[in-house]
Amino acid sequence: MKISNLFGSGGADRLRKEAADARRTIEQAAPGDAVNFNGDRQLLREQGGLWQGRANPKGMTAIKAEKDSSVVLREEVVKESNRGLQVAAGIAGTLIGVALFGGKKKDSGAGALAGVLLGGLAAWGAGKASEVVKKNIDRVETTPEGVSSERLSEGPDGNSYSGSYKRTAPPEPVDVEKSKEYIASLKLD
Repeated sequence: MKISNLFGSGGADRLRKEAADARRTIEQAAPGDAVNFNGDRQLLREQGGLWQGRANPKGMTAIKAEKDSSVVLREEVVKESNRGLQVAAGIAGTLIGVALFGGKKKDSGAGALAGVLLGGLAAWGAGKASEVVKKNIDRVETTPEGVSSERLSEGPDGNSYSGSYKRTAPPEPVDVEKSKEYIASLKLD
């Protein structure tokens, strides 16, 4: 495994293409080779290098198994919203408004109105409700030498790509003759 080739430039594009190809393979599998179950399209037989696979609108998981390696590819669509923050701000504002302005029985109507207004202002101040859609693609490859993992996060703010490698096999033995040749070839001027 050449680490220099693993996380070089174009890693995000390569990962995006590999996930799209896996999804396409799962979705276009022949009816006898895949089945639709509970909204998921699942492979029943090996297809296009995929040993197992499952896809739905929220994500995809694919497993490739070769002679000396296995690859787990996962794509996930994540929706994030700030609606919970707005609800919490509205409740807190309402409680504070009632506590400040609703102390006397004769002012309870005014206190409730002030609480509702303060709650609405707090919710408005927390920001407009928004829903952000992000896509995460994870790839984990296991070989006899080690485990490499890559992650691509795509969102409205742009893309984030990262990769790591962990060696699990003992390092190759040092070749003394090659080391001597390398040292002799160095120019120390």
